[in-house]
Amino acid sequence: MKHMNIKKKLKIGLTGGYGSGKSMVLKEFSRLGAETVSADEIARDIVKPGRPAWKRIVKTFGRRILGSENRLDRKKLAAIIFKDPRKRRLLEKITHPGIITAINKELRASKKPVVVEAPLLFEARLGKLFDVIITVTADFKVVSRRLGEPSAAIRARIRSQMPAGKKADLSDFVIDNSGRRSAARRAVKSIWNRLTK
Repeated sequence: MKHMNIKKKLKIGLTGGYGSGKSMVLKEFSRLGAETVSADEIARDIVKPGRPAWKRIVKTFGRRILGSENRLDRKKLAAIIFKDPRKRRLLEKITHPGIITAINKELRASKKPVVVEAPLLFEARLGKLFDVIITVTADFKVVSRRLGEPSAAIRARIRSQMPAGKKADLSDFVIDNSGRRSAARRAVKSIWNRLTK
């Protein structure tokens, strides 16, 4: 953990594997008083029809990845990029600059501790933006049961990311979300109290 003055605004990065429960943890930090930012929500915003990233994605992948009202069909796009690492990198090259710019803007504007949920925090080399990094983990069987998706699809998404163990090793805190949600909530509260008191 980097040296920091807890009384000043604290920048917390939150990451973890696909289906590990990052969004639930983010909501708990919000309930405890943190400002929260979701990189996934930012990503959805910057690819709205007509925006620069949307135009580049359509030019790169074709109109086959569009759904109703010319919005990106995320399932169709996911089916393409998670089968082909090269295409996934092309998409990230288009979207990451806008996502990083928006995250930086949110961090500068925050007046109190802020938690940024970023699934690809390490992959996109965002670690330097934060004072503290937290990784959420969950067993594969638990993830599979919660998501209700085919195991092959879940494994493909998980393989596209840095291994959870490596993320945990690079983090200041790890929250195991394999058990009851109440246990994860207690872990969040414990970390929050440690960082803010």
